[in-house]
Amino acid sequence: MKVIQARQATLGTEVVNIQKLLKDLAELRQNWQAVWNEATTVASNLGIEIKLPARGNSALRRNVSVGKGKESVQEAYYRTFIFYAIIDIVIGGLIMHCNAVKRIKERFDVGYYGITWITLLQ
Repeated sequence: MKVIQARQATLGTEVVNIQKLLKDLAELRQNWQAVWNEATTVASNLGIEIKLPARGNSALRRNVSVGKGKESVQEAYYRTFIFYAIIDIVIGGLIMHCNAVKRIKERFDVGYYGITWITLLQ
């Protein structure tokens, strides 16, 4: 709220900004392959080998679902248990925050529209 007050933004403006951020994050999530390609290029240039974690999560490693095409086990692991996990937590938190702001806004304004994963992907 301090950021909203410092910028003298309205709740409506903040809802719109959060919705735009959510759409950007959903788009980023859809573009996993580009993120993976960039990460592997950077790792290669730095001489870093991308491997599965050596310890722990052995059950997770066994349950990795390799996607279509030429996806490696490493790529499937990092896509599922790192990238998607983090993005989904951030998106979930922003959705909760956005809906809380909207509930506050609807007390003072008409025209409440809830946000869900379905509205993000449309």
